Amino acid sequence: MHATALGLQYPKTDIFRQLFILSQCKKVLDSVNFYLILFLSATYKVRAILAQIIGLSKP
Repeated sequence: MHATALGLQYPKTDIFRQLFILSQCKKVLDSVNFYLILFLSATYKVRAILAQIIGLSKP
């Protein structure tokens, strides 16, 4: 109730709050993407190393 009254009085603050929340979400998503790429590249490297080891251990 109080928040809606404030929103009607100051619609700009609501927009700023939404923009702030969106920017925070974007930061989180960017960091998730970064770690996902790191994880995928790491697993790719591990797979390549494992393939080399298996290839070397084969007669």
